[in-house]
Amino acid sequence: MLRLSEAGSGEFMTHNWNKTELTSINEVLQVLDELRGKRWLSRGQSNQYCSLFPSMDRDEMSDVSRLEKLRLERRAIDIFRSTVRFFSDPGEEKSLDDDIVALMVLRHYGVPSRLLDWSVNPHVSAYFATCCHGENDGAIWSFDEPQYELVGRKQWKWWPDTTTDGS
Repeated sequence: MLRLSEAGSGEFMTHNWNKTELTSINEVLQVLDELRGKRWLSRGQSNQYCSLFPSMDRDEMSDVSRLEKLRLERRAIDIFRSTVRFFSDPGEEKSLDDDIVALMVLRHYGVPSRLLDWSVNPHVSAYFATCCHGENDGAIWSFDEPQYELVGRKQWKWWPDTTTDGS
């Protein structure tokens, strides 16, 4: 079984997700096609967690202040950049100039970050929702990215010290 969680118009990413349980292959395929038609962003998880927390906000990092987490993240980026230039392949060279790209690369090497992987293709999300733990039900999280762009800035008012332009 898959659980589909969707954030609709005007809702923050952290709560108020609508949940739909999908129990048949036909249901799953129909919903995946609908999501693709909506052009929403999706994330697949092989366990049904009740919320979305990036690795930087889990486990032993959960009690660390947001500002300290960002300092640790900056340090990881700086250390990465000081060494990657000697070992990077052409696909990783952009990580030398762009912090978000650096975090994307670091995330895939297991470094805690504030990023979560999202895909424009809901079928990719379905793969990750079902690939690792066959005995567990997976979950697909989806949201209307253009709508989030309109209302998403509001959440950064909670952490004004961690933004440069309020975004």
